[in-house]
Parts: sequence; structure tokens; C-alpha cells
Amino acid sequence: MGVVLDVNDVCKILKRKPTYCYKVIRDLNAELKNDGYYINEGRIPAKYFYQRMGLEYEEN
Repeated sequence: MGVVLDVNDVCKILKRKPTYCYKVIRDLNAELKNDGYYINEGRIPAKYFYQRMGLEYEEN
């Protein structure tokens, strides 16, 4: 199972307010949905999030 981030995780990473972070999650989920992936509203796969934000992702 892949690691997923919720709005609280995204807020901590981006150091932004929840309103902004919900928009980021919605936008990224829309990209995934357009590519044919099933999405989980309110959550985003960590690896995809880090990739799209231009951040380095370290798997545990």
C-alpha cells in the first residue's frame, strides 16, 4: 500500500493554510483522474505530491 497524505500533512509540508492545501489536493487529484487513475478525495499519493511540488521524496 502506498503512502497517502491528507490536508494536515500537506499543510505541514507546504507551511500553508488548509484552504490552499485543499485546492492543491483537488488539483492534483483532477490530474490523476484525467490520467485514468481512481482518486481518494481529500488525500493524495505522497510520491505524486512530492514529484509535482518539485520536492524530494524519501520512501521509508
